[in-house]
Amino acid sequence: HHCMRKGAEDLQQALESMVIPMFCYTKVSEAGNEENIAKLDKLFNLWETKSNYVGPVAVEKLRNFNQTLIDFNNDLMQRHALVVTQIANSIQQTFDGYQTQHKLFCQHVSQSLKTLEQQIQQGILQDQIRLQQQQQQQQQAQQLINPMQIGLGPGTAPVVTLPPGSLAPLGPMITGYPGG
Repeated sequence: HHCMRKGAEDLQQALESMVIPMFCYTKVSEAGNEENIAKLDKLFNLWETKSNYVGPVAVEKLRNFNQTLIDFNNDLMQRHALVVTQIANSIQQTFDGYQTQHKLFCQHVSQSLKTLEQQIQQGILQDQIRLQQQQQQQQQAQQLINPMQIGLGPGTAPVVTLPPGSLAPLGPMITGYPGG
């Protein structure tokens, strides 16, 4: 309204350059909200009927808001292509660095797991060897005890049968032993 009253066409053009993309973005982003769409349509009708607020080119752009938004974004990309390219390259380099770091970490973890699995297997193997040695020692101990048969006699006193001559060297120390 101010631009129309004062005849400030350069200000009106500057406002149009901002109002058009804002209107288009809002129209697209509010697509699911019927109440806000109705308000935007009412505003558009006001601008369309009062052609002094916005020019006929602006009205046409507002009418085709999807295409206007695409054109606006393409124009921004062209105007700022150098900066966009630099930022995209920087992001890509950062991503590549993270990807390399991730691969190295995965290799490290994989190698650590293999090492732990080998240690576990070695530990299991060592436990099996110890168990076999213990079993062999127990068998040897049983073979030493087997010649002595221990059992219970008719009462509750144990009866020990020893091979002949096994206690002969201890004979003098044991009372009641024949020969002692």
